[in-house]
Amino acid sequence: MMEGEGANGEEGTGKREKVENRIAAIAETARAWRDPEHPPREQAVQKTLDAPNRFTEEALAFAVNQAMHGCTEDRLAAWRQSAPEPLTTGVLCAGEEAPLGGGFRALLAVLLAGHRCVIAAPDDSPHLLPAFAADFKERAPELHVHFTDENTVFEQAGALVGPERGGDTAARCEEHDLPASRRWLHARDGSVAVLDGSESEDEREGLAEDAWLYDGYGAASVRVVWAPQDLSPDPYLEAMAQFRGVFPAHDDTPGALAMQRAMLEARDQAHAYADGLVFLMSKGEPEAQLPGHLRWAEYDGPAQVERWIRERGDTIYQVSAREQLADRLELGRPVWPLGAAHRVPVGDGPPGEDLMRFLAALGA
Repeated sequence: MMEGEGANGEEGTGKREKVENRIAAIAETARAWRDPEHPPREQAVQKTLDAPNRFTEEALAFAVNQAMHGCTEDRLAAWRQSAPEPLTTGVLCAGEEAPLGGGFRALLAVLLAGHRCVIAAPDDSPHLLPAFAADFKERAPELHVHFTDENTVFEQAGALVGPERGGDTAARCEEHDLPASRRWLHARDGSVAVLDGSESEDEREGLAEDAWLYDGYGAASVRVVWAPQDLSPDPYLEAMAQFRGVFPAHDDTPGALAMQRAMLEARDQAHAYADGLVFLMSKGEPEAQLPGHLRWAEYDGPAQVERWIRERGDTIYQVSAREQLADRLELGRPVWPLGAAHRVPVGDGPPGEDLMRFLAALGA
C-alpha cells in the first residue's frame, strides 16, 4: 500500500468513527429523554410551562415523546449525509413554533452533517433545545453547539438555516456577506388539509390533532381546511371538541380568540367555536388565520384545490388528506395521512431531506 493511501484510509476511518459517535450520543440522549422523570427533561419542561407561550403539559409531553422516539440510531444514520469540511452554521427558529419545532430538526441535521452549530433558541420555548443539547454534549463533548442571540448568529455563521420572515432574513444575510448558496430559508404559512366528506371517525380525530395539538402553533399545524361545497363541518367540529377533552387548550386561548370571534360576528361571517372558546373555526377565503383559528374553505372541484396548493409551493409546510383522496390529487408533492402532521420523524419528508442535502453540500 502506498503511503498516501494508508493515510487516507486512516483519515476515513477516523471520520466514520466521529460520525458514529455523534449518532450514538444523540440516540442515547433521546432514549434517556423518553423518561418524563429524566432530570434534564423534567426541569426543561417545567421551565417551558412557566415561559410566556401557549403550550400545555399534555402537548409538551406529546412533543418530547414524539421527537425522542424518532431519534433512533438507525433513523439518524439513514438521514445523515457528511459535508466535505465543517462549517459554522447558524440556526434561527421561527416564531409561533411548536415546543421543539423546526429548530430541533435543524440542530440535529447540522451536527449530523459534521458542522459546528450556533443557534438562537425560540423565545416561546427557550429551554428544551439547550437542555437536550447540554445532555448529549456530556456524552460527546466534541460536538460544537453554542446557544446565543440572533445578532451573534449572523456575526458568526458561515451558513444559515432559518425562516424567511418576509425577506428580513435574506436582507440580514446580505448585510453579513452570506451568499444565497449558503442559506436554507423557508417561508411557512402552516399546513393544509383537504377533505371530501368520506373521512372516517379516526381521520376526523386525526384532523383535530393536526389542527389543535399545539393550539395552532408550529408550521406543521393545519391552518386551512379545504372541503367540498355544502359539506357540513359538524362531524369535524364534534371530533375537535372530543380532542379538546383529551388535550385541553391553554388557559390563555379563550382570551386570545375572543377578539377574533367578535370580528367575525361583526362581519356576520359564518363561524363556530367550542364551549369555553377553546378553538375557533370560520368559513371564508383560504387564508391562514392566527393560531387557534382554523379557516374552512369550500371548493367546487379538486382542480381548484390543486391550483391553489401548487401556486403557494413551499409556503405550505404539509398537505394532508385521507389516502383515497390523496391518490387522486395531482399536487406534485407528498400528501400525508390525516393525523400525521405532528408525527413525522425528523429526517422524513421534504423538510428533513432537503435540509440535509443542503448541509452536506456546504464546503463542496
